[in-house]
Amino acid sequence: MAALEKEKKDNWDRYLRAAADLENARKRQKRELDDARLE
Repeated sequence: MAALEKEKKDNWDRYLRAAADLENARKRQKRELDDARLE
């Protein structure tokens, strides 16, 4: 049972990290697009 809890926590951590990476990529893409418009 403890192994199942650990796996659940690991999966949740991995999900949060992936969501944060996606958000950062969106922000970076928007910033690069805004910079390109200014040039």
